[in-house]
Amino acid sequence: MTFKEYMSRESIYNDEIVKAICDRVANGESINAICKEEGMPSRTTVMEWQRENESFRTSIAYAREDQADFYFEKQIELAEVATIEDYQLRKFQADTYKWVAAKMKPKKYGDSTQVKHADAHGNKLDATALLAALDGRSSGLPEIKG
Repeated sequence: MTFKEYMSRESIYNDEIVKAICDRVANGESINAICKEEGMPSRTTVMEWQRENESFRTSIAYAREDQADFYFEKQIELAEVATIEDYQLRKFQADTYKWVAAKMKPKKYGDSTQVKHADAHGNKLDATALLAALDGRSSGLPEIKG
């Protein structure tokens, strides 16, 4: 396909194309790969649709969330088929999927960055009570006068 043919591809927005793009994204394909195929809009067109069409923007956002779940499940599949010979490759692939899933859906797959303000039972943590309980009994801690 020449550049001129590539740039002149039809870019009419319709539900059938949108569904196809979103289904394929949800199943792990990239927008780049999808848009290289005959009959699909160019990547530039898809990016334009995202900017200008709220319905498409919402659909693609849900597809990306589903894609994060797909990548998470892919890690498990890779771990199940790993052998001694291809362990490093499978580990690299699984780590990549894990990183991408964490970036795409951080609340579900990302590392927790939240500071805990309660113990395992839900009781509020209080440094003053802890220091009072120690009351200078440990070397180097100040004695609390109350």
